[in-house]
Amino acid sequence: MDPISLSIIVLAHWLLNQPVAPGEDSYLVFTVFNPTQTYLFNVTIYMNTSLIKPIYYVNSSMNYCQIPAVPPEGNSSCIVYVQVDPSVSMGIYQVPITVNYTEVNITTSVKPLIVYQTVSIPVTTLVTTTLYNGEPVITGVKTVPVTIQIPEVMGSIPSISTSKSSESVNTNVSIPVLGYVGFEATAIIGTPDNVIQALPGSYVPLTVYLTNYGNTPVLNVTVTLMSLPPQLVPVNVTQHIPALPPGQPVPVTFYVYVPRYVPQGNYTVELRVDYFTGVDDVINATLIVPQEPIVYIQSIATNPPEVFQSYPMSQLILSIVNIGSGIAYNAKLFINGSGITPLVSNPLILGAIPPGQPVQ
Repeated sequence: MDPISLSIIVLAHWLLNQPVAPGEDSYLVFTVFNPTQTYLFNVTIYMNTSLIKPIYYVNSSMNYCQIPAVPPEGNSSCIVYVQVDPSVSMGIYQVPITVNYTEVNITTSVKPLIVYQTVSIPVTTLVTTTLYNGEPVITGVKTVPVTIQIPEVMGSIPSISTSKSSESVNTNVSIPVLGYVGFEATAIIGTPDNVIQALPGSYVPLTVYLTNYGNTPVLNVTVTLMSLPPQLVPVNVTQHIPALPPGQPVPVTFYVYVPRYVPQGNYTVELRVDYFTGVDDVINATLIVPQEPIVYIQSIATNPPEVFQSYPMSQLILSIVNIGSGIAYNAKLFINGSGITPLVSNPLILGAIPPGQPVQ
């Protein structure tokens, strides 16, 4: 806007003094500066744009921003809650507005305060008498009081005169849209305090660490599980968090059912993040399953300790240990060898072998 051509100056800024991103709702403040010696009354501001849409006007029931009065050489503000169009790009936008107001010029002057004092003054006059022939004859004198008023200045009286005119101005204000948001995520099986193993047939927490790598907080966030690895069945698919500040991972915990063993590896969890009002992003989170069983035969022994040919039967004792980090599920032992005939079923069902505990 060109402040030289106007009797007012209008500026706009975000109330929270932090970047606002496309799609975000926030409070926008209009401040009207009055550089003149006149009073401005009933100032109204209309926004003429679809890029930044008013949702409601604070302290106003009308569809405009309203300021009751702006004193000479002073300023005053009004607030409107707006939504930035999600399709706009980062930048500084010139937003057209219409400003209506009544300009009142008040002129004061000083007039003298004059009072009148009443004074009675004695005045001597001649007394005449008319004779029979019609001629006046002076017969004496008399005193007659005469009242007069004397003006006196006692002070001054201010005199006020006003003139007003209705004005309407179309201009632009600069509104920065310099915020941005972006999301990245990782996932674990367990909670932030306890990473656990996904045992077949169990219900376990699935925690997603969601990070906003933008420069502005994200409000009203809903996270939805779109897809999971086939070894996991979701129990709940939606979680809500009030806010997601920049740069700080926030844990979001879901629950899943584990129908069968989940091998070690990295898996992809697809998420949809809804935020602000009607804005959403689809992202992938990496689910890391670090557990891996490592099973080996620790020792071999016989009972009796020495076995000779023609022994009808002896025991083969195997010590099997899992030195990995995960449980070995559905373990089976197959015995193959020349000259040995197992009398037990082959394979031998061992079941689950937990880490660090030998099985014989």
